[in-house]
Amino acid sequence: MGNGAARSFGADAPTLAAASDGSGPSVGLWDLATRAERTVTGHTRPVLGLAFHPHGDWVATRSLDGTSRLWDTSSGADRGRFDFGHTRPAGAVAFSPSGRHLAVGLGNGLIAIIRTPATPTR
Repeated sequence: MGNGAARSFGADAPTLAAASDGSGPSVGLWDLATRAERTVTGHTRPVLGLAFHPHGDWVATRSLDGTSRLWDTSSGADRGRFDFGHTRPAGAVAFSPSGRHLAVGLGNGLIAIIRTPATPTR
C-alpha cells in the first residue's frame, strides 16, 4: 500500500478492503472468516477512499482517475461506475445509514450524492 492508502473493515467485520497502487491501482478484499482473497481492478489511478455498504455486500471506491465505483464484496464484480472528471485529491466516499445513497467528495470542494442501485440482499 502507498502512503495514505485507504482501508476499511465491513460492517460486521468479516471483510477487510485495502487499496494498493503497487503494480497498478487495485483494491484487495479479504474474507477474514475463510481467508479467501480477491483483487478488484478498474481504476486507472490510485484509490484514495473506500467505504462499505451498511450490509457489507458492496464497497465503494474513489480514485484520482475521477471515478467512483461500487464493487460486490463476494464476487468482486463491478456494480456501478460514476465518472465525475475531478482528479484533484478528494477521496472521501460514505454510504448513508440505509445504504440507498453514496456521498462522494469531489476535487472542486463539492459533494455528489448518488442514489445507489437496489439494496443488496444477504
